Amino acid sequence: MTYFTQGVAHKMGTTLVFCTEQHPKKRENQVGILTIHVHQHIEGTQASTPMMIKCCKVEPVLTGNISKDYALVGKHKEALQKFINAYLYKQYRSSWSKSDCVMAPLSDSLYVLGVHMTPSEAEGEFCGGTKSVFSAWEGGAGIEESQVLPTQAAKVARAAKKPKTGAPVDAAGTARTRTGTTVLEIKFCRVDDVPMIMQACRVFFRQAESSGARTEVVFARGEMPMWWKLHHDTPFDFKKTRDAFENVEVVEQIRTRRALHSSSCFMVQPADITFSTRVKSADGSAWVPVIYVDFSKLVIVDRHTLFSAHKASNVVSGVGSLTPEPYDPVTHDARMHMHLDEYTKCIVWCIKAGSEYHPAFEHKHRAPCNVENFYFRQCPWLPDGTVNPPGVPPASSGDSTYCH
Repeated sequence: MTYFTQGVAHKMGTTLVFCTEQHPKKRENQVGILTIHVHQHIEGTQASTPMMIKCCKVEPVLTGNISKDYALVGKHKEALQKFINAYLYKQYRSSWSKSDCVMAPLSDSLYVLGVHMTPSEAEGEFCGGTKSVFSAWEGGAGIEESQVLPTQAAKVARAAKKPKTGAPVDAAGTARTRTGTTVLEIKFCRVDDVPMIMQACRVFFRQAESSGARTEVVFARGEMPMWWKLHHDTPFDFKKTRDAFENVEVVEQIRTRRALHSSSCFMVQPADITFSTRVKSADGSAWVPVIYVDFSKLVIVDRHTLFSAHKASNVVSGVGSLTPEPYDPVTHDARMHMHLDEYTKCIVWCIKAGSEYHPAFEHKHRAPCNVENFYFRQCPWLPDGTVNPPGVPPASSGDSTYCH
């Protein structure tokens, strides 16, 4: 079994980095690529290999709000997607010859990969509408926030009129009049195109509207992720009204959409690797392997779930387990006590060693230790600081959750 664990955090404060890079095969294109710094683990070996996984076709989502009923604008979904791609093609074609144009046009002109419209939250309840099928915040708090009516759109929405005495109440008309907005979600390829995508949306609805109030398209502002706050003193400048999209926001979308956390592991089938190469490390001292894979093909699993499932399959097949079997209850308590003592000594050593070893938890693998005192008589971490699964002791329930 080959799997990948997350490596040392990037300077941005996370192991995930999204940016515009050259396509591995279509060299003339610059596309949005998600880079994951990982360590490769192969069953039966103790060492791990630092490398990078680069994911194409990430498809981040831009969320906005249209100040018209879904019944009026929903029919323009396909036309809007074609218009945006054509609009960006014309803009790039006219500006590509200029010296100040730093972003190259795409050869296939697929700047927008999909457009989806749904009634706003209140209107959706009446109309039986559903959430976007490709929303980046599926089931998360972000989808709820994206459906909150922006101030500008709320001003455009018409207030419900009271029916005359004795007249029948039109519940459907009242609901539509009270809400009158549509949630717009756009899948795009790269963040550099977002300003023009937003402009194209406004131009399209100015040309498409025939009567009534002017159609307003408002894009919700971003929010500063908590992990960014913890790693940066300078606040991330998100304006009240969006005029651009940041790579950091894409990373936060991905973490929420795919439920990524610190203990997440990755698996990639060899047949799903579209391209492989190697690059120089940051300090130029070594070559780092790089594999490219479509983001939808990247399998994300929890570390403990991965090891538990693998152990269960080995028991059925009669193959040796990835993690050694625990001791009997009496020996377990004694070995765990020794393990915790040795683990604590490593942390204390790092604390006393100075700022070079702070935070101590991240540098405990650099501390001298007696491996015989650990639970399975081997370190629960590898020389590079990543987790060594065969060395992690089990909890009372049998789940490997202690001191790694």
